[in-house]
Amino acid sequence: MLLIFLLTFSFNSIYACSCARTALDEKFRSNDFVALAKIIEVLPDKKDKEYHNIEIQIISLYKGEQVKKLKIHSWLSSSCAFYTEKNSTWLIFANNYNGELRFGYCSGAVQQDQKFDLVKYPDADVRHKENLDLKLAVLSWIKKSKMSFKNQHELSVWLPKENLEVLRNFNGTKSDFAVVEYEIAEDIKLRKTTLLKGFNNKKLSAMLLSQLKKAVKVNHRTLKELPEKTKVYGIYYFYPEGPYESFVSTYDL
Repeated sequence: MLLIFLLTFSFNSIYACSCARTALDEKFRSNDFVALAKIIEVLPDKKDKEYHNIEIQIISLYKGEQVKKLKIHSWLSSSCAFYTEKNSTWLIFANNYNGELRFGYCSGAVQQDQKFDLVKYPDADVRHKENLDLKLAVLSWIKKSKMSFKNQHELSVWLPKENLEVLRNFNGTKSDFAVVEYEIAEDIKLRKTTLLKGFNNKKLSAMLLSQLKKAVKVNHRTLKELPEKTKVYGIYYFYPEGPYESFVSTYDL
């Protein structure tokens, strides 16, 4: 049911407006403001019809400064139309542009109190809550750990699909996440892998670390050497059994 729900909503989103798929840690790294907030007011922008101005009440701030006003790229006349209703609550990712924090359809915003057609999708509200709760748990961990998740040299670090496949069919009733730190040497070789936060399932954590140490790939599209050694971070997500076996992914679904 989880996969059907995700594929259905992904298909509808792609059909309406195409956005590049971005992992949660990348959204955190690339945006200036990340927060769970309630929308207090929504007003059309008098200078630009493509935008609305909103006032917010921050519930949890994960990155950036305490603010009360943002601008949304509502673009209501397009297939990428986006609108945050008054009194709704959203997880917001916004960037500073000319001194204003802005976000829109492709920013990755998620409505916490979204309503679903439960006749057509009986478990949609439960799945939505579980997926958002997982995102908020990750963001809370990042905030508590005071990590920036910077990737200053834009290195690509990944675990091949066949090694992720090994991490299927482990016990667990709730979605979970693990955080990994990679130490990369000047020659762009992996020197050390550290599990900063493991899964609740210790056996799965040990298996993940084993696969990472054995098979992680590191690359840069142009550089052959780095000016100094650096650290890069990754997040892995565990999704429990349902109609299908459990699995681990690098994406927050």
